[in-house]
Amino acid sequence: MHFRQPIGPPPGSGAELPARRRPRPRGPQEPPREAARYAVRAYRQAAAAPASAITDSTDPRWVLAVRTAECLQGAILPPEQRERLIHTGKLLGLSAFDATLIIAIIQDRARRGLPPHTCPSAAADQLAVVSPQQERPAGSVISGTALVITVGAVLLLEAAIVCCWLAR
Repeated sequence: MHFRQPIGPPPGSGAELPARRRPRPRGPQEPPREAARYAVRAYRQAAAAPASAITDSTDPRWVLAVRTAECLQGAILPPEQRERLIHTGKLLGLSAFDATLIIAIIQDRARRGLPPHTCPSAAADQLAVVSPQQERPAGSVISGTALVITVGAVLLLEAAIVCCWLAR
């Protein structure tokens, strides 16, 4: 029988080799704990947020869904109609992403064999998940006073140019 000889000095002889340090990993490390906690908190808040049900026939999501169903040719939506519907969604206060999502939900129902006129009511639960209207940041809309001042300044500038031209 052959016994395998241990490598290095015998334990307890005082001549042990120094313990090898584990090499430090290079490259990206685990995300900081705070970022991970934030991600978990954001996920839980999103999951707990109730979907806002469509309760009114004037809800922008419902209006766009009905218009999409009207534009469908079977389950197909021509590209020109799609662009027009996305523009309509923007006019109703929806983001382009949300408008596209609503169009896709209605098209999906039509592809599954539902008649186009029943697609909005069949997809009401999915439509409720779409955010109702795009939030506009404060100051993104020009106030009436600022608009009046701007128009007045432009008119005064034009009047000054005309007066200088006539004075020649």
